[in-house]
Amino acid sequence: MKYTDELKARAVELVIHAQAETSTANGAIARVAKELGVSKEALRVWVRKHKDSGKVTPMESVDLEAENRRLRAELAESKRANEILRRASLDSNRQGNTSGFRVVRSCWASSGVRKLKHFRGRVLSS
Repeated sequence: MKYTDELKARAVELVIHAQAETSTANGAIARVAKELGVSKEALRVWVRKHKDSGKVTPMESVDLEAENRRLRAELAESKRANEILRRASLDSNRQGNTSGFRVVRSCWASSGVRKLKHFRGRVLSS
């Protein structure tokens, strides 16, 4: 099973804090693994890798360069999508596309609401 870097970092952080206190040090990995629904062995490997890396906090163990690349690519894709939508909206407005029917309040209709067909801002039928 593939776990997110954030989940791994949070799990390692919980284990390290639990192991820091003598009253909760025994069985810390098993307890945290059960609470988070991850394998005890996987969590044990994550904790060992973190300790071997020499990093102060678990979040420093996360590959920040890879995360930055992923986020930059996601931002670029979002910008492209927004530009496409903006251009489509401008083209649609230039062509004068409007909805076929609009609900208009009228004092002449007995029901108080009339449906008028509009095209490019003009009433075609009443």
